[in-house]
Amino acid sequence: HWQDWWALAEIPNWWPDFGFLDKWLPDFFTQKLPTFDRQTNALVLAGVEGSVAAFYLLIWLFWLREPPRGLPRLRTTPPEGLSPAASHYLANKGYDDITFVSALTSLASKGFLSIQCLGPKTTNSSDNLWGISKRDTSPSNEKAKDEEAMLEKIFSYEATVKIDNGNQKLFEKLKSEHKDTLQEQLDDSHIQFHHRLVLMAIALYLLAVYGAAWWLHGGGMSAEFLVPLVFGIVGIELLFNGVSNLTSLTNLFFLAFSGFSLFSVLIFFSPEVLVFMLVLRLLNRWFCMKTHAYTVEGQKKMEQLDGFRENLLQKQSKAEPSFSGASGGRSAEQWFPYA
Repeated sequence: HWQDWWALAEIPNWWPDFGFLDKWLPDFFTQKLPTFDRQTNALVLAGVEGSVAAFYLLIWLFWLREPPRGLPRLRTTPPEGLSPAASHYLANKGYDDITFVSALTSLASKGFLSIQCLGPKTTNSSDNLWGISKRDTSPSNEKAKDEEAMLEKIFSYEATVKIDNGNQKLFEKLKSEHKDTLQEQLDDSHIQFHHRLVLMAIALYLLAVYGAAWWLHGGGMSAEFLVPLVFGIVGIELLFNGVSNLTSLTNLFFLAFSGFSLFSVLIFFSPEVLVFMLVLRLLNRWFCMKTHAYTVEGQKKMEQLDGFRENLLQKQSKAEPSFSGASGGRSAEQWFPYA
């Protein structure tokens, strides 16, 4: 009988016992949620997660899914109208540091600027200081729209810009303006961003998390439990953002704060709520990434870009010094920023 199966289908209690914390935590940390059947709790939360996952999957299958790209047709030239930075922005469906570096290396390969090592950062340092210098002679090569906008701004104050913390504000401003230029060129025409779906996913995530905590609390939610819940939501965001860049000291601090926030969720609520929040946020992030879909023109450019990159890989493996045909015999270094 199904009732007998339900009674036997107990979820193993493999979570550690944190009862020892009651001895040294403040009084407000030792308040617990009403005791519920852990089997029922876990199954209901898993059911909610499954329902949200099915909802996201249906929207992706019938609305957001892109047609699969076929085998790339080899090209000896990049897609028309796409600079290396624009190509990376299109392939990545967003802006990052590599997009900015692609524009710099493209300008350097065309002879508009040079990237040079200026020596060690300090006397006893093994790290080198790099600088971006303006060329005395202006080459005849054409610049893309985003590259031209960057070249106009980067040497506004000095002929050689050092890549160090002293010019951090300058580079942040350059990246911001460069991003705006690429967004104006590619957003909507090549990449379609469904902002309403993103807002819907965020609202669904917050509603599900609060609803789960409210249900486990027996239908009541006081301010003393709402605060750690908000801390937990913020902690999860800091966790995902901090893991992507562990080299930054600021992100390491955020990770420490994230750990404290998630620990507070564990103490105030239960391990089931913590796992529920983490899994639901992963589903949310996956769905938000799928809301960035290529348009017909964007899909066409990506197929051309795949063919060009495949050609680059073959040329590199064969160690051929130059491209032939439509490329006009240019050296492979000319196309390096696209790789």
